[in-house]
Amino acid sequence: IDVEFNYRGYDTLTTPLTYSVEPVFYDDGNSKSYYYSERENRPEIAMPDLFVGQTTHTITWKTFEIIWESYAGSPDNRGELLARWVFDDTKPGRLGYFGQNGDNSQPVKVPDPGNNTKVHFQCYIETSINRIPLDSQEKEIIIQDFSFYPF
Repeated sequence: IDVEFNYRGYDTLTTPLTYSVEPVFYDDGNSKSYYYSERENRPEIAMPDLFVGQTTHTITWKTFEIIWESYAGSPDNRGELLARWVFDDTKPGRLGYFGQNGDNSQPVKVPDPGNNTKVHFQCYIETSINRIPLDSQEKEIIIQDFSFYPF
């Protein structure tokens, strides 16, 4: 599962936040690709100014659902809820393509938290011409703390 901070190819987004559950894309190995839009959420934040400064992001991952929440402020002093997304086992199972030998996963609904699954926190920096940030201003993300609490 992913939390991404990026504007990758989207010039109309007001905030760089994406929540997702793999597989989001499936390549059948025969030049056909599929995008599973129900497995990705790019929340529109009603007050994007609150996304500037310190924010807190949580993931509650259970066998049957994953809940992402993003708040303005610090973990000890959470402010406004900026975004929330729930992905649960009512979504269809999807195949993932893994490896060069064409191995497919079993259909995945909610990935089971455990030794064979992981969480990604990704920050993308675009450096090519005609890419975000359109304002040509520096962007900075500082990860101040990370905590893990198993159920």
